Amino acid sequence: MHVEEEDGLWRICASSFARAFYYLLLLLLLFLFLFLLLLGVFVVLLVRRFDYLKQNRKTSRSHKHIIINMANSPEDWFKSLPPVTRTYLVLAFGTTACVSFGIIRNVMNLLLSMDLVWYKFEVWRLLTCFLFFGKFSFPFLFQMFILVRYFQSYEQNPYVTTRGALDGSTADVIFMLMFCGTLAIIIGWAFQFLILGPVIVFAVMYLWSKRNANTPISFWGFQFKGAQLPWVMLAFGILVGNSPAMDIAGIAVGHTYYFLIEVLPRTSYGKDVLSTPEWLISLCESNGIGNVAARPAAAGGAARQGGGAPRRHAWGQGRALGGGN
Repeated sequence: MHVEEEDGLWRICASSFARAFYYLLLLLLLFLFLFLLLLGVFVVLLVRRFDYLKQNRKTSRSHKHIIINMANSPEDWFKSLPPVTRTYLVLAFGTTACVSFGIIRNVMNLLLSMDLVWYKFEVWRLLTCFLFFGKFSFPFLFQMFILVRYFQSYEQNPYVTTRGALDGSTADVIFMLMFCGTLAIIIGWAFQFLILGPVIVFAVMYLWSKRNANTPISFWGFQFKGAQLPWVMLAFGILVGNSPAMDIAGIAVGHTYYFLIEVLPRTSYGKDVLSTPEWLISLCESNGIGNVAARPAAAGGAARQGGGAPRRHAWGQGRALGGGN
């Protein structure tokens, strides 16, 4: 009787061991398949990357400018940055450094809180929420990369919002930040965002993508056009585990600005909704801040006499140089 029980027990153990070994073998084969699949994808991306570097050497003037500047000393590169980009970079990096090194001990004082702004008059939060991107980390470096690369390029060739001007100016860039920042604060208040720097950076990158819609871009071996850049970055952020909320908010802010200055004036409505205020233009011109928009007297007079005719299209319905819809 005991012999039969022991024999049955051994059979059960052997069967369980065989089943466990079978499942372990399947699991190992699955891991091997996934490893080979990832290795194949990596090889394909690597080959495509080398093919792209070999065959496609043409980049936009803005990208060439960045590469040339990076080849120089850090001081020369920093001085070559446009004023708005340089100022934003210094403030964002300085704020993060102060938090990381304990100079600013309570990071909560930097975050957006409309209740504290309204009831305790802590108005500095309306600015500091755009300057703090988190402590030093890979997401912070990635945000700074986007800020330097695309903010700089957009500032060198922004959308024109100065009445009668033919080219964009530093005042137009500052006005864009004022409008997009206000819209971002409204969205942040509604959705309880504590920091808004990533929203502004993504909005500027979206505007750059519209301004340089046909510029070739390469990202991890994949080639696409500038118009697709925000969506690629949005998908990349999701893949690495980031929340897409701020990226989507940045796209919404950027598209709202783009729609009001480029799309709406070309419709049957035919009027400029947003224009850079004259006091901001005069402030930049009198203090020598950045570049000044060229406003011929004839163009300015035509814009004023036209009673709201589009400032950029008084001479025709062509597209702005380097732009895209």
